[in-house]
Amino acid sequence: MNSEGVLTITHDRASDGTVTLVIRSSHMSDYELAMKSKSFSLPLKARYADFSLVRPFVQLILITRSKFLKIDYLCTETADLARFAISLGVAVTIMDGMQAVVMGDSKADHRWGTPLLSFLQSQSKTDPLVSSVDSHFGYEKYAFGSRDHNVLIDWVDRVSRWFDGRQSILDVGCGTGVFLDQMARRGLSARGIDSNLASVRYAELLGLDARVADVREALQVSEETYDALHCAHFVEHVTPDELSEFMALVYRVLRPGGRAVFVFPDPESIRSQLLGFWRDPTHVRFYHSDIVASMGEVAGLSVEYNSQRADGRVVIPFSFDPPMDDVGHQCSDNSTTNLDPNIKRQLAVLEDRVALQEKWIRQLWMVNQTWAWPDDVVLCLEKPNHS
Repeated sequence: MNSEGVLTITHDRASDGTVTLVIRSSHMSDYELAMKSKSFSLPLKARYADFSLVRPFVQLILITRSKFLKIDYLCTETADLARFAISLGVAVTIMDGMQAVVMGDSKADHRWGTPLLSFLQSQSKTDPLVSSVDSHFGYEKYAFGSRDHNVLIDWVDRVSRWFDGRQSILDVGCGTGVFLDQMARRGLSARGIDSNLASVRYAELLGLDARVADVREALQVSEETYDALHCAHFVEHVTPDELSEFMALVYRVLRPGGRAVFVFPDPESIRSQLLGFWRDPTHVRFYHSDIVASMGEVAGLSVEYNSQRADGRVVIPFSFDPPMDDVGHQCSDNSTTNLDPNIKRQLAVLEDRVALQEKWIRQLWMVNQTWAWPDDVVLCLEKPNHS
């Protein structure tokens, strides 16, 4: 297969006002991805492309190992695809040029648009942002295109309240920068570190403060401290010994009164056990929140919040024995006093069975909570204020 393959993206407009975004590969003449929409937006907005388009697009880059991408013109969606391509080391060309490109009015629109347009205009091969990506596949490249950013925004919304008023925030394992972006939209100052080069490149192309680093090494040598730390889906990637060492490093970089918010798969969630955790071959193990909290306490942190200890969350087991009929209840309703005794007995049995079924349903619903819980634990630890 020719390693210098070219991908092209074109906008095909239909008479009904819809637009079809078509992606073709010079490697695979019969391969075509298309997405219809009535709202491919101009000017450029700070919005992610639809995941249903991003995932196959990134997979196509990896399958064909294309080195060039040509786009007829930039819209919000093609701008986001260009970021993914650049992050994987693909050279991007805008065929219509960029003279007519206009950004939206919001600060986020300009923060997202400016670094992308600057990169496309310079196309500098000496820029560290475009250093070569090796051709080895690696799981991390698959994972890079498997993040549904709009779903991740919902995850960030679960924990964003813990960062209100915190102006110096470190995102450990920042990935593509979804958390950083949401903090920036709230006017908070946050920076991120991650070992995945493609993810950090993408975050930088959103105008975010992110850098490539081994997380533990970076915390070990950091001369800066922070009043908040965010760490989502990192702990399940390390061994218990490494996690214990990591907690000591978290204590080291937090200021007194600083807060560390951890998000990781919940071992008490059936969905997480069956549907999510094992999709990632780099996961080492599940951690119960009590283990992580205990390691944090040994390091000198205190538990501020643990979602596994939230009100109303109760673990209910199944009974080893099937429910038994409990017949013999006597109807007390005066309206039944004149009924035939046989009918009254039948009504009593029916009432008993309805009550028993309601009991079964309530018990089953309580057991079913393990499907209703969020897939992830949220654990907040705090570094005590010392006088």
